[in-house]
Amino acid sequence: MGVDCSISFPSRVRLHDVADVVAILCGAKAARKPLRGCDGAYYAHIEGLKVKGCDSPAGCATIIFEDQCFLYHFEFGDFGERGIMPRSTAENIAMCKRLADFFGGRVDFSDCDSTEVDYFVEEQPDINASNGAAWQRLQDCKLAVQPLTDEEIAACEKFAAYKGVK
Repeated sequence: MGVDCSISFPSRVRLHDVADVVAILCGAKAARKPLRGCDGAYYAHIEGLKVKGCDSPAGCATIIFEDQCFLYHFEFGDFGERGIMPRSTAENIAMCKRLADFFGGRVDFSDCDSTEVDYFVEEQPDINASNGAAWQRLQDCKLAVQPLTDEEIAACEKFAAYKGVK
């Protein structure tokens, strides 16, 4: 076992939307692609992203982008939320903060201290949009996400349990 950071997402957050934003934050390119048969509709396509179901542990899926892998929990926390728990590195803390900014959620920088919520953002609009204008706004928000910056990562170094580790 090690020291992890975590983000608890609102229960309405979908796996593939989280995977898209995680990959972009890690450096993936997002491209606007037209939806076939839908007049003018488009989606944010993320090159090189893989999402896989997994048998162990049950109730999880794996988000894979290049050499990074994150375990997504469908049943997380006490309130029926979703979440991920990567190692407590500056890069992962910065990523969890940006995910909270995008979707809403509670971030714990270290699961081995007495503080359970180090960063909190209320649930954001359109995080579970499935069609229409709300869905297009969600796609636009994904397309606007930028990768993590060195400055964001450096600012989180003081909170990380693992110093100088990516």
